[in-house]
Amino acid sequence: MTAKAVVVGASGGIGAAVARELAARDYAVHTVSRSRTPVADCGSHHWCSDYSESSIAAVVQAIAESPGSLERLVIANGILHGEGFRPERALEHIDAAVAQQIFQVNTVLPMQWLAALSSALK
Repeated sequence: MTAKAVVVGASGGIGAAVARELAARDYAVHTVSRSRTPVADCGSHHWCSDYSESSIAAVVQAIAESPGSLERLVIANGILHGEGFRPERALEHIDAAVAQQIFQVNTVLPMQWLAALSSALK
């Protein structure tokens, strides 16, 4: 049976490198990102435009319908800076709204992916 691997956040440098390495090790790789551009030579790409629960569920369903068992899950998404914010350099620069956005993307979102895929992990 084909072993599957999922890489969330595959459009970033770390995610793309991990996806390529897993493909080189003969995994059926499923890359997931907000980018429509797939990682070159890395199997199936799933575009997840907003990482909402319904979008995550649709990607998980597509992965589940492909042959093989899920053996690897790599979550490489995350943010450090974005439009209108940079990393804080002092406590007085902390913005609660920005901190919540960073926490959502870097902590809650990976837990959502893990929860959605945990029953499929071998």
